[in-house]
Amino acid sequence: MPMGATMPFSKFNVDPEHVEAMRAAFRRVCDVLQLHCDRDDPITELIVTKIVELARGGELDPERLCNDVMAELGTTSRGSPVRRNRPGTSTGAREEPN
Repeated sequence: MPMGATMPFSKFNVDPEHVEAMRAAFRRVCDVLQLHCDRDDPITELIVTKIVELARGGELDPERLCNDVMAELGTTSRGSPVRRNRPGTSTGAREEPN
């Protein structure tokens, strides 16, 4: 099944003009995580839901959508885990590896 047929954005009430950015972000996340992102896969639902939430919040840049979803999943857009500072050592903000 081609990936275009597996992107379940149609069940969400989103602006049609935003769908292409959301699809691009979805493809990027799936590529980075090396997922097939089939409709029946629970991770697909999670990824799509996060993308829709971010797009509804105003973010429409596919790369930033991807990066934000990856950060929420605990990884970076390069596929490596997000490093977190230990409590009390810094601000506790997420950092990307060098």
